[in-house]
Amino acid sequence: VVLRELAERLAKVFADLVPLVPGRLGPRRGDLLTGVVDDVDALLDDRLRVRQPVVTAALVGAGAAVLTALVAPVAGAVVAVVTAAGGLAFALARRGTAAAEPLVVAHRALLGTRVEELADGLRELEQWGATDRALAAVRAESDALARGVRRSSRAVAAGTALTSAVTGLGVVAVAALVDPSATTPARLALLLLVPLALADAVGGLADAGALSVRARAARERLDLLAATPPAVTDPAAPEPVPAGHDVVAREAELGWTDRAVVALDHLVLRPGEHLGITGPSGSGKSTLAATLVRFIDPVHGE
Repeated sequence: VVLRELAERLAKVFADLVPLVPGRLGPRRGDLLTGVVDDVDALLDDRLRVRQPVVTAALVGAGAAVLTALVAPVAGAVVAVVTAAGGLAFALARRGTAAAEPLVVAHRALLGTRVEELADGLRELEQWGATDRALAAVRAESDALARGVRRSSRAVAAGTALTSAVTGLGVVAVAALVDPSATTPARLALLLLVPLALADAVGGLADAGALSVRARAARERLDLLAATPPAVTDPAAPEPVPAGHDVVAREAELGWTDRAVVALDHLVLRPGEHLGITGPSGSGKSTLAATLVRFIDPVHGE
């Protein structure tokens, strides 16, 4: 079932991406597509590692509390407290991860950018003696990412420690509060083991809380991508096919988004002509080429 849902979800996401390629995806399309695959996997984690553990813990905890209460009401109350501690661990991990996750995502993206810039421009960096500065930028982003991950991990660890401590204390509480003379030794032994057995049901709720934050962020990113309008749309009433094959740009402003990065007052390319475009990185050569083959439309002009 899960593999079928994964295939269906990926098919839907890539169908949403087709009208956006390549204009709306920008020049770093490879990074975006990698992130899309990770986001789809996160949605499946939401079902397998978030919803399922939460439902299992709720059902097992409620059933155990009712059954133990029938034998000894005070033991049922202890089991209910252990189950509630699992819910508290979920909320604690979710809150801590929600605070750290935006920083983790931002620094992970910046770290990838810094590493790519270092790898692609290593020769130029060595020529200008800027390798140490580039390496320092990579280390700075790596340290910032590690701080964000540690912050999230501390929240999950605190939630896991809470459930472990409460289940252990639950055993002690049952032993201290249940009157041995009010039940048989066999039933008392079972009552003592119930809080400990709940550790398997509630122990994973801290991880589920952290994953729920990542799954929600992944769903928001995929929904935003699906709602993105295409970069190129066909007009309702196309103009007649011109007699010639000239390429003409008049007062055109070009860009991958609504913000123009290149301005052309006038450009004419006639059949058979060759034109060389030169300029430093980031001057708009790729933007002009993408516009000429209509991967993107001009922001303004024609």
